[in-house]
Amino acid sequence: MDVKAIARQKGMTMEQIANRLGITKGGLSKALNGNPTLKTLRSVAEILGVPVTDLFADEEEPKWSTDVPAMVCPHCGKGFKLIKIEEHEHEERSH
Repeated sequence: MDVKAIARQKGMTMEQIANRLGITKGGLSKALNGNPTLKTLRSVAEILGVPVTDLFADEEEPKWSTDVPAMVCPHCGKGFKLIKIEEHEHEERSH
């Protein structure tokens, strides 16, 4: 969820959103990073003036080669690729 980015675009802070919801900033963070209810999502979207679907970041397809295994961090959602470490070139020449 990219609520923080939308809030910044709207000139709002997470603390302001939390205050309007009647909860603490920590409570808002916990609600959004856990498993938010539809009611919470609707309330946040209404405060931001956006549809609920805008609260979810657009996931771009990884721009890596399909023959390279890729993973997504379950905590931050950022993608990364795995690389195989080959033997050192010098060692290959000596054989």
